[in-house]
Amino acid sequence: ARGKHPDEDVDGVRAVLRVLVIFAIVTPFWSLFDQKASTWVLQGNAMELPGWSWFKNAAQMQALNPLLVMMLIPFNNVVLYPTLKKLGIEPTALRRMGTGIAFSGLAWIAAASLQLAMDGGEKLPVLWQALPYALLTFGEVLVSATGLEFAYSQAPAKLKGVLMSFWSLSVTVGNLWVIVVNAS
Repeated sequence: ARGKHPDEDVDGVRAVLRVLVIFAIVTPFWSLFDQKASTWVLQGNAMELPGWSWFKNAAQMQALNPLLVMMLIPFNNVVLYPTLKKLGIEPTALRRMGTGIAFSGLAWIAAASLQLAMDGGEKLPVLWQALPYALLTFGEVLVSATGLEFAYSQAPAKLKGVLMSFWSLSVTVGNLWVIVVNAS
């Protein structure tokens, strides 16, 4: 393409293609993340509600996600990342995203552990779901916020919108994985 197109444009497309590899790796995260609104609610429906007058059904546990996001983003930026830097650990975008995917995996292990206890006949309070929600939300903050920041910083000015649309496509592909799995 060099010679037919300006070097700046060719380099820009190459930068976008490198970031798309990262986006492909993130699609499984989205397939797991978005099941919190379905699979985890179904699990919560089989659990005991706390008995508070305002707590009417298990779907209300999802409110933890935005609440935790609003707490974790400032915590990460003000406390966690500076502390890691002082300890000699550079929290690069790729490290944060990898750690976020790992925490999301831990969230699913925690949810599976709750389910195993319930399958064994134990009736658990729905508030036990706070642990998997917290782990998943921490993972989300590391993957989503970092992924957007990373993509935006890597894209040339002309292609920032294109890269953001590919980020949205990675979320869509993650959700399509869920549809395919559930259909089979």
